[in-house]
Amino acid sequence: METQIKDLMTKTLIAVPMGSPVAAAADIMKSNRIRHLPVVDEMDVIVGIISKRDFTLLENLDEIPVERVMNSPIYYIDQDTPLRSAIFKMLEHKISSLLISDENDDAVGIVTTDDLLGYLVHLLDTNNKERTPFFSLLDTQTLGEVARQLSLAGI
Repeated sequence: METQIKDLMTKTLIAVPMGSPVAAAADIMKSNRIRHLPVVDEMDVIVGIISKRDFTLLENLDEIPVERVMNSPIYYIDQDTPLRSAIFKMLEHKISSLLISDENDDAVGIVTTDDLLGYLVHLLDTNNKERTPFFSLLDTQTLGEVARQLSLAGI
């Protein structure tokens, strides 16, 4: 059976309300050791997602509301989506996270490139006792090129 996204997703969703300063989002990310944070409106509906990359180069983070730097639209996938399909969706939209929904379309988790890389390391350790890499990554390779190599390797 193919790995499904629910097997890899982070099930605890931490969010930040619209109107919050980016500095507050940065503090939440730091204290929870995460790099992606959903942004919710006054009805707790997710309206965007902010990643650490979105504000790394900004100044005066106390003065900038999260909605000015958040990404929208948000991309969702069903929790029963096969891993391969989730990866292709991330590549297609050039995003580093997907929100996961259940059968009621409620957000139940998030999957990020960190989750996928952690799973890849697990596969490499499990399938290769000597831990010899099966391909090399060059600084100039794109995520798409890496995904293609993984696909050719049967992963």
